[in-house]
Amino acid sequence: MINYEKVLILIPSNHLDLAKVYYLIANVHAETQNYSEALFNHEKALKIYESHLLSAYNPCHEKAVILQGIAYVHLLTENYELALVNYKNALTIGLTAPTQIISTYNIIGLLYKNQFKNYSEALINYKKALSIKLKYLSSDDTDIADLYISVAITQSNKKIYTGALINLIRALKIYENINSSDHPYIPKIQNGIKEMKEVLSSVKTKKQVK
Repeated sequence: MINYEKVLILIPSNHLDLAKVYYLIANVHAETQNYSEALFNHEKALKIYESHLLSAYNPCHEKAVILQGIAYVHLLTENYELALVNYKNALTIGLTAPTQIISTYNIIGLLYKNQFKNYSEALINYKKALSIKLKYLSSDDTDIADLYISVAITQSNKKIYTGALINLIRALKIYENINSSDHPYIPKIQNGIKEMKEVLSSVKTKKQVK
């Protein structure tokens, strides 16, 4: 941190490099759980980037990354509404790296599913993350399998049991192709598939009774 403070003295105010240093300082404070200082330095960086938005160099991506950082601090402090707002703003303003976009959609999906119980919005964001991942990764990547599982769990919450079953089967095939049969995820996914089949059978029986 001392080295960063020395750099701050050397860089002119409102310089883009200064924003980068504030961002790095914010990350250090976040790692050491000094969340108020993390937010304070992220905001300083954000103000510098905003002052350059109309210049020849338009730092939309950098601003979006700062918003991601702010969102992450709010996530760590369980301020989920502000975390969601800032993650959404980061996407709107202009994240460009596919990995960052995927991660952000995934986190938004998690927030909607776990904190707000809004399964429709969770499903929309998981599917966006999945569609981008399928463009950049092998279809047999475990990260894709994990997203299939997230989609399946959310579909199950929405009582879309057939869709949930299909996505669990997709996830299982990936794990079986890549890993040995003793991978801990495989029996868990198999149990999920068994449960979905039982639910579908129960739903079918109830419809027949009616």
